[in-house]
Amino acid sequence: MTRTYYRLLLAPIIVAAIILACLLAPDIALAEGDGSPIPYGDYMVNADAALSLYKNDAGAPSELIQAPRTYIVTYSRYDATLYTLGYFSVNYGGEEYYVKINDMQSLCTRYDSSRYGALSDIAGVKTAYSIAASDLFSGDSKNDISVYQATHTAGKISAMSPDSRVTINSPEIDSVKGMVTVGGATYYRIHATVSVFGQNISVDGYISAADVTDPLFKSMSIGSAPVNDKLTAHIAAKDEELNNKPAVKPTPEPGDENNGGDKQSTSNNLERIVLSIIIGVLCVAVVILIFRPGRKKKNS
Repeated sequence: MTRTYYRLLLAPIIVAAIILACLLAPDIALAEGDGSPIPYGDYMVNADAALSLYKNDAGAPSELIQAPRTYIVTYSRYDATLYTLGYFSVNYGGEEYYVKINDMQSLCTRYDSSRYGALSDIAGVKTAYSIAASDLFSGDSKNDISVYQATHTAGKISAMSPDSRVTINSPEIDSVKGMVTVGGATYYRIHATVSVFGQNISVDGYISAADVTDPLFKSMSIGSAPVNDKLTAHIAAKDEELNNKPAVKPTPEPGDENNGGDKQSTSNNLERIVLSIIIGVLCVAVVILIFRPGRKKKNS
């Protein structure tokens, strides 16, 4: 094959590669993320809300508990399949749950760590509302407590029914996973270990607030749960500190007439025009170099 043939073959390939690389560069940069529609981070339940947390069963998510106002859910993993079903995956109190997309966006506000600092740096702050099993009974003991199971309608708890197969004693409750208010009545989700004929059986379900003995928890609802006082106090103090600082006039950007900048056009359109000109010049230069006639050999 002649040198001219190679030049003809390489010319359009090189020019196309240059143009394609320049055109795709912005899209490649944008595609580096994993597609999450909202930023990762900590989200605080709004002061007038309660956030329903669903069992992490992608096939049929069902409500388990509710996160009270001012507490934190952490969003750190995007699942495209889960998103198409209408849920985000979050962590609350060290456990994974699902949250409805609409609830996350309307009932929560992203915690601004750049303004308020890392949650781990706030002394005594709690991200989840935790309840000790002994606190429900003021340290006392109570026997034959009914265990309730939830009935769900469209994923939400619509009713609670006592499980006739089992009752528990308060010392058998290992942990309290959270709380939920259904139809004006509050229930605490618990895990218990019950001994039956010498064998330990795990029991997961709910106990009614009506069956606990501590006055605070007996009358509590998800809306009256204590606020996250350490966190709310920290945010209020930081807001006051920052709002009372003297205003700093921003450094004027080119083209920003409002802040005293020069009247210049710095729009993306201008940048694209300049970039297009540079690309065009490069393409022409490449073509000229490729098709530049070689020196003729002198006759011997």
